Amino acid sequence: IDINPSTGRINESFIFNLQPIISYLSLSIMVLKVQCDCGKTAFTVEDSDVKVKAFCHCKECQVVASAPMVEVIAVAPDAITMEEGKDGDLKQFDMPNAKMARNFCVACGNTVWNTNKFGLCILSQGNIRKSGNDMEPIKPAIHLWYSERVHDCTDDLPKFLNFPESFGGDGKLHEEEKAREVVTDNTCKTCVIS
Repeated sequence: IDINPSTGRINESFIFNLQPIISYLSLSIMVLKVQCDCGKTAFTVEDSDVKVKAFCHCKECQVVASAPMVEVIAVAPDAITMEEGKDGDLKQFDMPNAKMARNFCVACGNTVWNTNKFGLCILSQGNIRKSGNDMEPIKPAIHLWYSERVHDCTDDLPKFLNFPESFGGDGKLHEEEKAREVVTDNTCKTCVIS
């Protein structure tokens, strides 16, 4: 990992420039096909368009997913190519008191992506997985909004308190605590509830 000696932080260009290099070296572009539960709205995204692969702990994602964190990828809006659906099949709901908008299928209500305050489309890896995509190339590489976490995670991924500087955040990382011992067999091996 490339550490900036003056700040002691991970060089963001190291993290965010890996995806294009990996895509170039593999000489193939993976196309992620994603659809809502009923199939009325469907779209594709090329893996080379993925800006961020992360576990997001922000309060908005917690509310939208009813979960302590969400496994997501982020892409620019122009990276989404609609394959199924026409005007009126997809609606947007601006969440009150939040910096996020839900984009959902009007037929089944499934959220197909969210749009965050930075204008990025946030796709749940749950939706991507249930659409039958290979998840290995897009597994999370960082934690976002770790300052809003519900519980600690003991993996070795960088944990940004909000967002990296290149996406409008302050780029500050969480100071790692000592690894905690997992007490029960049914506890998630990545995360430990505080």
